[in-house]
Amino acid sequence: MFLELMNRAGFYTDKEIAVFLGLSTRTIRRYRNQYTRPPIGIIRLLTLMAGDIGQLSKDFNGWLIKDDLLIAPNNETFHPSRLEYIRSEFAKNHVNKLRIRELEKENSALKKALPKCEILPIKKDENPVKKRQYP
Repeated sequence: MFLELMNRAGFYTDKEIAVFLGLSTRTIRRYRNQYTRPPIGIIRLLTLMAGDIGQLSKDFNGWLIKDDLLIAPNNETFHPSRLEYIRSEFAKNHVNKLRIRELEKENSALKKALPKCEILPIKKDENPVKKRQYP
């Protein structure tokens, strides 16, 4: 298990991972040969380096990072530019929702004020729209 995790994280020799972790090659061999269990922190670090971001939070269980893609549990892939597009659309949607709330409040205030307004009838000779006179 440890050897497979090492390889998935990009380490192919005991020396490579020993240098990276600041451990002796003897310790790495003991982990690899299952004489000793590696600390959970090392397992989590290697799992993250292998691209499994489920170690960050339970919300990310099944999510992976491979090359420059974020891969969802259903194998849908997200390139950074797509994530930026989704983020910007979400931000626009949020701004629109805030504007709708503001307009709804304004509409409600106008509806309350409307009964208090005095509406004057328009007399026929006081038509606010003037007809254009042609010579």
